[in-house]
Order: sequence, then structure tokens, then C-alpha cells
Amino acid sequence: MTRRRNKTVKPLGDGQLFHICEQYAMLFAAGITPYEATQVMLRDEENNDLVPALNCLLAGLEKGETISAAAASTGLFPSYVIELFRVAEQTGHLDEVSGILADYYEGEADLRVSIRQAVSYPIIMIVMMFAVVIVLISRVMPLFQRVFNELGASMEGFAGVLMHVSNVLVNSYAVLIALFAVFAALYVLFSRTEWGRRQFRRFLGWFPPTRDFARKLDVQRFSSAMQMTTSAGIDPYKALYLSSGILTNAAVLQKVRTCMDLVQAGGSLADALVQTGMYSAFYSSMIQVAARTGRLDQIMGFIADHYREESGRTMTRVLSSIEPTMVAVLSIVIGLVLLSVILPLMGVMSTIG
Repeated sequence: MTRRRNKTVKPLGDGQLFHICEQYAMLFAAGITPYEATQVMLRDEENNDLVPALNCLLAGLEKGETISAAAASTGLFPSYVIELFRVAEQTGHLDEVSGILADYYEGEADLRVSIRQAVSYPIIMIVMMFAVVIVLISRVMPLFQRVFNELGASMEGFAGVLMHVSNVLVNSYAVLIALFAVFAALYVLFSRTEWGRRQFRRFLGWFPPTRDFARKLDVQRFSSAMQMTTSAGIDPYKALYLSSGILTNAAVLQKVRTCMDLVQAGGSLADALVQTGMYSAFYSSMIQVAARTGRLDQIMGFIADHYREESGRTMTRVLSSIEPTMVAVLSIVIGLVLLSVILPLMGVMSTIG
């Protein structure tokens, strides 16, 4: 079905998709039809932010469309949600698939919040540090210069350099304000828009210090998506294709595409994952055993949980080291600024004395 994007409604975010799928899972499990379930959700006051999307869904359901067709016609749902709904309609497991989708998007929402916190905190600390330094240089340093002038001395060396910087800053407030405005706009762009978030994840995958962390994040997202698609009964090639749509790391995406080629050539999904080196030898062995016992979806879920926990520990470790590092740097900078003027001032005062 052709997707007719509703331009007046924004595409659903991970948190919104989680709430919709979670409520659908409970209502479908109670034997309520998609049309009635959507009406029930619209009457819930806690779903105010979901009303535009639910109205779009309801419009399609009123025409007799299935939940997957209605979701596709809105243009607000990702392709893998639509595909899983379509498979669930064929197998009669809408409640189970909705629950799987809810779990997946809950993890995605939590991951996004964790990444935002990990990025926002150091940015705030850096901005505060620069603000303190700028105040020192632009407001405090001129006071010392007046003292030196009154004593008939001049500020030389490091203090002289800082004084020159102070004069530049005093005459460049408009430029500073413009720079802060640009940085604020970039922060909003990369944290609040889907395009910006995808570009930021690509940057993390390119930047050497964060490259391995970004790869693990995408492997975790791929594992979660594969658990979701394989447990819904989607064929391996289609599962890989749908899962590739959520990836931004070039290295992981290339491995997924290689897996697709191997599966299309007649290979098994487990063998393709092992041959591409997507996972370590330990996980590869688990995947091969799980494929023989028919528990591949469970193992993919286990791997996704492991990577999620590892990513969480990494971000916690980074955050715990940022504050003392920033405090130490700020203390050193302030100490250097003050010593650069106090020591010469003490020398001048001792000469006068």
C-alpha cells in the first residue's frame, strides 16, 4: 500500500510508539478489535499527545482497513511496525506482536534518554566552565589592569596575553552571543530532530574515541530488531532488510547487507551472522546452537540485553568521570589566571614597599 504522509502530524517518536503498542497489546489481549481499541485510547486523557496519530489511525480503520493498512496510510509509523502488524494479522497474534513492539520501543526510548543525558551533561559543564573563564577575563582582569596602571606598572607575560584577550572579548560581545546562538541551534538540531539524531549517531561512529561505543549501540539495536522480527515469524531476508532500516553505523550496516546477500544466496541466517563476524565467537556459537533448537529469537534478545547493559555501564562510567575532570580543569584555569596577575602585583607592591 502507498503511504500517504499526513503533513500536519509529526512522525511518532520511540516513546509514543511504546505507549501505543503497549496499550494495543493490553487491549488486543482482552479481545478488543483494533477499531474499538483505538477509540478506547482516544478517550484516555493521558494520551493527549497521541490524539493526532490515533485520529489518523481511526480514519483508516473506519474505512474498513486493517491495523497495518491504517498505520501505513498515515505515514507516521516505521516500516517494521507496519510489517509486523501485517504478519500478526495473518497469524492472529496481534497482542503478542504489539507486546514485542512495546518492549523494543521502550528500550529504544530508554537508550535515547541515556545518550541525551551522556551528551548534555558534559556540554552543560563545558559551557559553565567557559562562562566562568570569560567572566574572569572580561570583568576581573580589567580591574587588575587599573591597579597596575595606578601603580605605574604594566602587565606582561601570560597576564599581558590574558589582558589582550580581555580587551578583545569586551569589544566582541555580539560575536560571542552569535556563537552561543549557533551552538544552541546545533544542539536543538542534533537532539530534537530525527535527521539530527541520525547524523549525530553517524558522527559517533566516525569519531575514533566513540567508534567502538557507537558500533556496540547499533549491534544492540540490530539484535533487538532481529528478535522482534524473527519472533514474529518474518522470513530471514525480510527481517534483515527491515532491521537495516534502523541502523546508522556504516560498519554494522555493511555486515547486515552482507548477511542479506548470503541469505539470498541460500545460506541460513545463523551462518550468515557468523560468517560476517557480527558477533564475538562466544555469541556466534550461541547463535548456531539456538538456530538448531529453534530459539534464535530468544538468543537475539539475550544478546541485545547484554549490549544494552554494557552500553549503560559505559555511559555511567563516562558520566562519573566527567564532573571531577571538569572541576579539576576549571580549578587549574582559574588558578593560572589569578596567579598570573597576583604574583606580578605582589612583586610591584614589594618594590614600592
